[in-house]
Amino acid sequence: MKRTVVIGVIAAGIILCGAVVSSIAAFTSFNLTGDILEQLEPAEFKSVLKLNLGNGSLSLLRGIIGLADDADDLEQLANIKSLKLGVFETTAMNDLNVHQGMKRIRNRLETAGWDLFIKAVEPDESVQIFFHVDDEDTISLLLVVLSNEELVVAEIGGNLEQIIKDSLHDPVVLDF
Repeated sequence: MKRTVVIGVIAAGIILCGAVVSSIAAFTSFNLTGDILEQLEPAEFKSVLKLNLGNGSLSLLRGIIGLADDADDLEQLANIKSLKLGVFETTAMNDLNVHQGMKRIRNRLETAGWDLFIKAVEPDESVQIFFHVDDEDTISLLLVVLSNEELVVAEIGGNLEQIIKDSLHDPVVLDF
């Protein structure tokens, strides 16, 4: 048991180091985030977290989860091919309101081939989820959350059709 925990900690460290290094290189090429930030000018943001996990990092993560013997989670994770996350603190909105900003983002994403899937609007926050079909087996979902305090951009890609089907078959119920 102790050996498994040590191996898991080492693997997690490798994943985090790889994620940080790859996020510096690959997140600059994560055009969606750059495009989204560009649409929000003159607002100003400070990067809080950037994470970019490709198939290699996710394979290592699947191996760690496999040590826990939870086959269902491992099976679902095998369908995910990429995960990108960016969290930005809003330092100044500079006369841009949340809804104007989100409309600009939506227009840019729709021009790039993304379709709006879900939208939730509050007076000072907007959440939108977009989807894009890359090929027969790859679907990407993009979550964009914009408020006066932060911007969150998360993209997940892979064989999400199976995950969505399984979720509809066995939905998660949240009790508040």
